[in-house]
Amino acid sequence: MTKVKICGIQIPVEAEYLNCNEVDYAGIVLYEKSKRYVLINKTKEILEKLNQNITKVAVAVSQEETMMQKVLRAGFDVLQIHGDYDRKILEHKPDELKLWRAVNIRKPEELESFNWEEAKVFDAILLDAEKYWSGQTFGWDSEDAGRQIKQTMTQAEITKSQIEMLQKFRERLKAHGILFVLAGGLCADNVREGIRIFEPDIVDVSSGVENEHGKDEEKIRIFIKKTKS
Repeated sequence: MTKVKICGIQIPVEAEYLNCNEVDYAGIVLYEKSKRYVLINKTKEILEKLNQNITKVAVAVSQEETMMQKVLRAGFDVLQIHGDYDRKILEHKPDELKLWRAVNIRKPEELESFNWEEAKVFDAILLDAEKYWSGQTFGWDSEDAGRQIKQTMTQAEITKSQIEMLQKFRERLKAHGILFVLAGGLCADNVREGIRIFEPDIVDVSSGVENEHGKDEEKIRIFIKKTKS
């Protein structure tokens, strides 16, 4: 069954929302430019509220080797890396810390140059939209496809071809024993379609379970129900 990561939790009460539902992973953003940014020395009170069976993920951008020790000391289980990073991370990864590589794509063709040798170091590859935490998919959902079909049949065929390319990428990850995390624009309305197309190991949602004040417990409950039913 597909597992669920709720990303961008910021306060202890949001951790409680995850405890009350079948959430598998909790993500806290350590990137200063994100509106969901949490200082690393403020993460302890959130992590302590989470159930022990929830895997704690630190989400960082362009981080150096020292970040690994910082997130370990804070109590995280996984470091999820966006952007460029110091390759020494790959040489000195502690056994107790998992590494996820986030890949922000503008179009699926970019995956043709994916570095598979480097990928083997990571425990999971996360595919996200071009811009960090944009709340948008990278074009696989029926709403985006529908917009293209209204234009020309050629564009619709390209969309189908790109989806097939993404599916092959997912199959290659499986062959390498690397988990596949689907992110970017997920919500209760499209998560089943994402699961049908890609069969991801994990779905990652943030803005799709929020209201104007932050994480919404009811939206989390509905998202979980759509994912696991």
